[in-house]
Amino acid sequence: MKIGLVYLSKSSVGSGGAEHILCDMANAFVERGHRVFVFIDHPKRRIRPFYPLHKDVKLINIRHGFYRYLPRHFRALGRRVMMMYYTVRLTPDVFVCSFINDLRMLPKGEGFAKVLMQHSIPIVYFPHSRHRYHAFRQALQQTSFIQVLVPSFKPMLNLFYQTQIPIEVIANPAPVVKKPLSLTRKENKTVLWVGRISPEKQPDKLLKIWPTIHQKHPDWKLEIYGDDTHKEYAEFCHRLIREPSSMNVYFKGAVPDIMKRYRQADFIVVTSRFEGWSLAMTEAMSSGLPALGFKSTPGVCDLIQPGQNGLLCDENDVDLQQGILWLIEHPQERARMGIMAHKMVAPYAPEHIWDIWEEKLQRAVRAAQDLRL
Repeated sequence: MKIGLVYLSKSSVGSGGAEHILCDMANAFVERGHRVFVFIDHPKRRIRPFYPLHKDVKLINIRHGFYRYLPRHFRALGRRVMMMYYTVRLTPDVFVCSFINDLRMLPKGEGFAKVLMQHSIPIVYFPHSRHRYHAFRQALQQTSFIQVLVPSFKPMLNLFYQTQIPIEVIANPAPVVKKPLSLTRKENKTVLWVGRISPEKQPDKLLKIWPTIHQKHPDWKLEIYGDDTHKEYAEFCHRLIREPSSMNVYFKGAVPDIMKRYRQADFIVVTSRFEGWSLAMTEAMSSGLPALGFKSTPGVCDLIQPGQNGLLCDENDVDLQQGILWLIEHPQERARMGIMAHKMVAPYAPEHIWDIWEEKLQRAVRAAQDLRL
């Protein structure tokens, strides 16, 4: 197959979960013998993603030629023209779009399949205007299927778009860690928070209660990993801890070797308001870490089974604090939940997930080719 992965709606190709999955998918399909094109829209002519790409993946930045000089309100037209050009030139069998707006940039017609990946909780990306609603519904009409990450997202899509397009539940892959260090070594007394430092991820909730945690357990430390592209919010988070080192709080930034950091911690805290699928959480679980998250957070409460692979708490300071203290003060229970977390992410092994994707895409391509005939 010739597969086009479309990632136009965000101008960055940074360290987020969607970018991670995009690169992993491109690499996996190239290694399976497929030709893969990744389409991005970035102001810099030469750009490489934060995560590594296989040398045989063709990265195409469509912002060149006349498109570079278009005013902002003509950008959508420029994207459509460029995607039509590459469709004719490269003739992909299937386009896989990271965002519904990317789907609108593809040319109409038969002969190639279109697939939409719904990375986040669907309601977050529902349009708030009638015009956009109808535009999105129209874009969905030629879609082979929509992928969601957890079963609870299917009724949201059906209710809002009232579409008959098949909705497939395909989870994100979790790395395979055969023997997690966290299950075989001594306590490291480290709490992890991993993600984009932004308002929807809410690291401030953890930082606000950390002084109380530190007062009771001064030998424990908090490590925060993630980029700080939301500068004002990141500065606000830094101000919450006046002297971070005295509180054992360390802002580590975005790192490419995050799996190594999971294997040196004791548990992960997820404070997001919403998640499509917490990649950081499943990576941590595969490394043998239990997780603590909010009961009200879609994409987190779907994956944490309280008392089995982690804990769920109410979204308030008292409950979050009590949950962290319980995990700190119950090392044997924490280790047991870590072992269960490692076992429970086994069905999300990359080979299994990419097998499912490959079969679904091949079926979509055959159906599109049958329509052309």
